[in-house]
Amino acid sequence: MSATPSSSAPTSAPSIVSDLENATKSELASTILTYLSNYIHRDLYDEELFWEFKQDFDGWKISHFDTAGILRKDLKKVLLERGILLSSKGYPDSAALEMIIADEEPHTWTSEEITATLK
Repeated sequence: MSATPSSSAPTSAPSIVSDLENATKSELASTILTYLSNYIHRDLYDEELFWEFKQDFDGWKISHFDTAGILRKDLKKVLLERGILLSSKGYPDSAALEMIIADEEPHTWTSEEITATLK
């Protein structure tokens, strides 16, 4: 499996925000839904999903995820279910998502993390 980002993300779809700083809640939420649908439709997991997520949400900050509202929880859940470890203890969902964007490489799960996540 290649550790390079995929280039097939929907970059010109009308529901993708092009101006993050002036985006409305509706635009940010629509963008999250578009990418979530893409991840599920393309059956992305693990490293491939990690690189796709980083590319898709490049430039997003905690404030953008907060503005998008409840969909950030759905995004976090889908990422976790598909093999992306998000820091959850002591961090709000938005901060955990921003940390994934900042990560340079996908996290390698420990057996303890797997056990804790499956509970």
